[in-house]
Amino acid sequence: MKRIVMASAILLALTGAPALAELQVFPLPEYAGHRIDLCRVWGSECGQPAADEFCRRNGFTSAEGFTIDHDIGSATATRTLVDGGICNQQFCDGFESITCTRPGPGPMSNSTSPGQPRPGRLKLPGMRESPPSQPPQQELPPPPAEPPAPAAPVYSEPPWAPKDVIRSNIDVQAQYALFRLLKGDARQRSEASHILSAIRAGALQGIYQEDQQAPALRAQALGQWWGQILPKGVDGVCMTQPAAKAPLIAMRRGTPADRAGYDQSLLSAWQQCGIKHDYPLRRYDPTAGGGGSEPAGANADALQCRNDGDRAALHARCDSAFQYNLTSCDKVKAGALQVVQGVVIQTYDKCITRISSIREECHWITDNEICRK
Repeated sequence: MKRIVMASAILLALTGAPALAELQVFPLPEYAGHRIDLCRVWGSECGQPAADEFCRRNGFTSAEGFTIDHDIGSATATRTLVDGGICNQQFCDGFESITCTRPGPGPMSNSTSPGQPRPGRLKLPGMRESPPSQPPQQELPPPPAEPPAPAAPVYSEPPWAPKDVIRSNIDVQAQYALFRLLKGDARQRSEASHILSAIRAGALQGIYQEDQQAPALRAQALGQWWGQILPKGVDGVCMTQPAAKAPLIAMRRGTPADRAGYDQSLLSAWQQCGIKHDYPLRRYDPTAGGGGSEPAGANADALQCRNDGDRAALHARCDSAFQYNLTSCDKVKAGALQVVQGVVIQTYDKCITRISSIREECHWITDNEICRK
């Protein structure tokens, strides 16, 4: 009798136990044939957001934890989960493992009377315990198929002209960025075309530097000042409040030394706006429009090296960009994530290595390509 009462006490304790979370570790997780990039979208939402996205796609609630595989891009390319961007450079980071979690089964129901042991659940003296039944293994969903190759773009007329970019509600640095994007790859050309269409339609108020009048007044209406518009380590955001006004994009003030990073920040801010559209895709023709031409800054990458003075000026430009990027490393040292030429930097040493390699590459291009005799 004493043993039965003891068994009943143990049973009651078990029936009142809370449900345990179910955990599963995914080593070297992949998406569409590539290792998963550390960032959910290209250059932003890195770490936990990307791990959570992977777990949700595999039937789990969120990521309990993850480990990072640093600098794997040159050996095995990584792919972002949302926009499918592929990073194949040495500095690209991926996940070494992701641990996903979801709620486990609920606690056992107590259908027997108090004081009565549940048959087969407890091993009492003189009884044989049958092996517990194992729950069936849940089959994981198959990995997503490789996305099909995009169809050739179909352009509408008329094409975009320089005068369509040079507008009072597009900051000069944003104009330079749009000119670069309109001549970039297929995705960049498409996004730049849609940005211009949204501005022309009034769905997007414009693109400004953070301290210019439009975003500053928008911040003031929200009880802030312009210095609070951009979070630390972020170079561009879409301001969607107040809801009664069309959203606008606010970019970090000043002249960016990292133009590729600036362009990516602009595209990320544009995605934040969430403007639904069916704008026709229009190509860019720098000779179209019957007037107006690209400003000199739009062709800043078309550098000339006619003499030793030009060579020295180009090398000085490389060094100036390095000094500018050092400020990003200082922010990393203070605990902020930074994006340097589209790459998320998490440690100070890695930031110094990255910007030093950018400077060396800049000097090499100057001597071996731009100034090659």
